[in-house]
Amino acid sequence: MSADTEVQVFQDDDSFYIPLPNSQKALLKYRLEEGKIYVLSAYTPPEYRGMGLASKLMDEVVKFALEKNLKIVPICSYAQHYMDKHQELRNLIVEWG
Repeated sequence: MSADTEVQVFQDDDSFYIPLPNSQKALLKYRLEEGKIYVLSAYTPPEYRGMGLASKLMDEVVKFALEKNLKIVPICSYAQHYMDKHQELRNLIVEWG
């Protein structure tokens, strides 16, 4: 898998994920509650880091939030980093805590 390979993102009840070889996944866990999507954690196996997979997962969170009219609560450090990097999305963020 290379950085320019087209990846497909899937969603289930509590995560967005990208299937990887050897039954591995890049995974972003979330929780939906009261009009908000809480981004709880993001994980990419070490050998697949630096390929933009976590960013693709967050892109899907943003798309999902916009479609469902949800606010984003970036709890995990990667979600916070992503939202800081994309200032144009500030209106979607709800602070946590």
